[in-house]
Amino acid sequence: MRRLRNRTHPSIVPSPLQNPNSKATIECHEQIRQILDHIEKVENFQTPECVFISLINFYGDNNMFHDAVDLFFRTPSYRCDPSVETLNALLLILCRNERGIEMISGILIKTRMINIRIEESSCRILIKTLCKIGSVSSAFELLSHMVDEGFDVDQKNCYLMLAIMCRQLNYDCDKIMGFWGDLKMLGFEPRKNDFCN
Repeated sequence: MRRLRNRTHPSIVPSPLQNPNSKATIECHEQIRQILDHIEKVENFQTPECVFISLINFYGDNNMFHDAVDLFFRTPSYRCDPSVETLNALLLILCRNERGIEMISGILIKTRMINIRIEESSCRILIKTLCKIGSVSSAFELLSHMVDEGFDVDQKNCYLMLAIMCRQLNYDCDKIMGFWGDLKMLGFEPRKNDFCN
């Protein structure tokens, strides 16, 4: 198994290519497809999850978002049970631009089909992304949904949202305190010394 991993991993996962539309990229993509097809139909070993995480990152580096999504959902076909770590790798590349972000909602719905439960780490990625693109209201809605689904309120998420909201509102005290109150209603529990930070 060690010999097989060492031989397969470097050949499957090349370095990012300079031009996603170049002939080299197309050829590389076809080689990856052929190798994966061989693994699926001929081999019988359990493919390490790290291979798919690396491939997803490669697809993301070359703006091949649909390929990354397709690979994610086909991972069980290669005798690999994807975990939240693979999901998070996919979310991180999709969160890089608007086109990828638009694909996320549908992906999260389908993750139940392959028995991946969205964890706090996944929501943290999404909340951070929503805040970065200025959609703090959507981040708040996601946090609220997390609470409705039984997740504990992640205090770090709340601090992140509050910090970004402070910058976006140009430190408008009234609006910030209003948002602070909304977070506390969800379960945000700031410590006394946080008021000094």
